[in-house]
Amino acid sequence: MPMTRRSPHPGRFLPIHRSSLAIVSLLVLGSAQAWGAWSAAGVVKSTSGTVLPVVEVTVKDSSTYKTTTNDKGEFKLESSASVGSFIRSSKFSIQRSGDVLMIGYPGEGILEVSLLDASGSVLWNEHAALVQGAARARVPARGRDLGAILMVRLGSEVHSQVVPLGNAAGWNSIPAIAARSMAAPYPTLVFKKAGYADTTLALTSDISNGLAVVLRDTTTKKTDFVEDYRSECTIPTLPAVSALTNNAFLPDPFKMLDGTAVTTKAQWKCHREIVAAMLEKYIHGEKPRNPEKVEGSFSGNKLTVKVTDKGKSISFSVTITKPSSGTAPFAAVIGWDGGSIGGFNSLPVAKISYPITTIASEGSGRGKGLFYDLYGSNHSASELMAHAWGLSRIIDALMVTPAAGIDPKRLAVTGCSRWGKSSTIAGSFDRRVKLVIPQESGSGGVASWRIIPAFSDAQPIKSTYDEQYWTRQDFWQNFGSSINKLPVDHHQMIGMIAPNGLLVLDNSIAWLGPQVGYGSSMAAKEIFTALGATESITYSSVGGHTHCAQPTSQDHWVKSYMQKFLLDGTGEPAKMEAPSDYKFDRAKWINWTTPTLK
Repeated sequence: MPMTRRSPHPGRFLPIHRSSLAIVSLLVLGSAQAWGAWSAAGVVKSTSGTVLPVVEVTVKDSSTYKTTTNDKGEFKLESSASVGSFIRSSKFSIQRSGDVLMIGYPGEGILEVSLLDASGSVLWNEHAALVQGAARARVPARGRDLGAILMVRLGSEVHSQVVPLGNAAGWNSIPAIAARSMAAPYPTLVFKKAGYADTTLALTSDISNGLAVVLRDTTTKKTDFVEDYRSECTIPTLPAVSALTNNAFLPDPFKMLDGTAVTTKAQWKCHREIVAAMLEKYIHGEKPRNPEKVEGSFSGNKLTVKVTDKGKSISFSVTITKPSSGTAPFAAVIGWDGGSIGGFNSLPVAKISYPITTIASEGSGRGKGLFYDLYGSNHSASELMAHAWGLSRIIDALMVTPAAGIDPKRLAVTGCSRWGKSSTIAGSFDRRVKLVIPQESGSGGVASWRIIPAFSDAQPIKSTYDEQYWTRQDFWQNFGSSINKLPVDHHQMIGMIAPNGLLVLDNSIAWLGPQVGYGSSMAAKEIFTALGATESITYSSVGGHTHCAQPTSQDHWVKSYMQKFLLDGTGEPAKMEAPSDYKFDRAKWINWTTPTLK
């Protein structure tokens, strides 16, 4: 018994024979483009490199094509028709006379004639009876001046041809090559997932495999992963040097400039920025923030960082060495000229070698290097602060260059000796660094300025000013003979790292002032304690070895801290580990109490 289908004309039913249903489709080739055969496949990830399942993948301005990514973030989407495979059948004929289509095809049945837009949506639909190989269908006014792709299906047989609507005499078929031209451009894919910014990708070829699509997380709060909180805080006018008074104690890290006590973590957030501003004004010079543009490109094992600011641009490269095991994106330790710490080769942690003398050179006079090319040779930043600025720009570049295979949210910084000084400052001034490992940094690094004169064999304060340009130009002039006038000290600087990880590696060489570093670390521990991060700071001093040659007895600390702060693992309990002759006279240096910040 034949089925029936309702005619588009009211009150009219047409018989449909199961074995002889033919469908004629006209696909519009007007302002909405039709596409030829295409397919696209790839993987969708977040900016941190995590694969994203259940991402909706569609075609722009289309309701026809749709899929979602699987649990591996993979997707595949393809068209159902191919311009290139269109078949012109000698059995099939069509002519247009005015607003009437004259359709010829062997057999009998009902032809469903449809005009489709580029997405496959039906613009109009008509039915026509195919009797003794002939049928007539009406073309509505809206379809008379459009080009089209005509397809006829009868059973399993498909006949197709591209036809531009010509004059009233009829349509002329065109070759498949011309059809491809009419069908360009290829569609644009749209990727959507709750909590991520919508992303589009325009296809450029018939077959696009191995696509890598990155979606930006929009749920992360603005302050969760930023260089610092300076833009959110009001920095009061800092006292002139002439207005400063002597204080032999290490400055109270929990007292604001107006004498008000810091009692909450919310207050600490901006108090930390005031401490940073004081370090810049009195010791290290200004760290430029928020450059106009930071770009990254990755090739081979090189990440090239391009920074544009103040109408100028500079570029430098760092070398990335991936671990032999694990899956990208990797955690990484950024080492000043490669770094010299050991103990983590078995971990899936990459190494990034940062050639810092290209940013601020040593031995060639103050104000030399790419940093000063960008900001001027008279910029107030010390060489150490310029190195810290460069680290922040590396992180910026990693954030926009997922091809580098490094997770910017799992980074450590390290350096030894003079590089230990600048890596300490770099880690203190960038909240995005999860672990700071200064090695034998001495005066100007971890060491607090006030404690240095108590140890006559330690590198003197003046050496940090004139051996190299490790402080701002007016530091010695302002504080050389009155270091106790400093309103801020380095126990506060390394306390800025909390609650992130700080592992201080030291050596019992007197010139390095290890007891100064120990005392400064003990005072900084009070800040970590106030923030509930006592397990985030360890000090370890081991003697009997060459400068910057880390003994294997410290390897376990490096491994432990990398596991805790870079790999979401567990590590050993924190410890202040030093020879028995290392003493910290708390009463001499601390006259304040440590709160528990709420």
